[in-house]
Amino acid sequence: MIKKLTKTVFNLAFPNRKFSVREVSRFGARLLVYIDQHTGRKIALRFFERDETNFLRRFVKSNYVCLDIGSNIGYFAVLFASKGAKVYSFDPVLENFALQTLTCALNPKLSIELRNCAVSESCGMVGFSIPDQTSLARIDANSTAAGEDKRMVDMIAIDELDLPRVDVIKIDVEGAEEMVIKGMQDTLQRCKPKLIMVELVDEHLSAFGSSTAAVFDLLRSNNMSPMVLEDGALAPYVRGGAKNDNFFFVQKNSV
Repeated sequence: MIKKLTKTVFNLAFPNRKFSVREVSRFGARLLVYIDQHTGRKIALRFFERDETNFLRRFVKSNYVCLDIGSNIGYFAVLFASKGAKVYSFDPVLENFALQTLTCALNPKLSIELRNCAVSESCGMVGFSIPDQTSLARIDANSTAAGEDKRMVDMIAIDELDLPRVDVIKIDVEGAEEMVIKGMQDTLQRCKPKLIMVELVDEHLSAFGSSTAAVFDLLRSNNMSPMVLEDGALAPYVRGGAKNDNFFFVQKNSV
């Protein structure tokens, strides 16, 4: 009943026309959101990943280089850049990329380099599935869901960029997280980022033959320890102790 009432109120407050745009103020910047999308509505109402937002605003420094992989409309990219960081933002959905381009035009002082591409362990072209909620868009793992837009998109591996420095990485790619991390092994060894925030959902990972345990093992092999947020600060992950699907990995002995 509560969910139904909430949905009714949302539909009255926000337009349902696909890709309806609204400007909101976040982090001292002008951020454009799709107000008909769940993510855009949560951002507008300041409900979107509040604990992660507050932590990252404290953690990111002005000289950092940050990667936002699976950036959607660029919420975290704008957050990082508002702290003075240099940001590389990756999203293969053209509608998301177009909106981020407009957001960057509204905020010329933010240092955000946009890439309209998927990220994985190799370069080329890949099939992509885009449902109505673009935050759920993903590399096509033989999906048969009705109503999804199927496209071919560019795909890169982070190692191909040969970045000289990376401090913070955020990854949210609906199950392809292990593939993304496999494609940045040289970067992780060379740059030793201070923090990786990654969404891990076994239901999504399994579509790619992966699991949360596999991602943990891969990042541990890169000398990174799993952490979670507790009362606004990072704490060592204890099996079963995560409050949501966002995990943080830090260089061992750095916290």
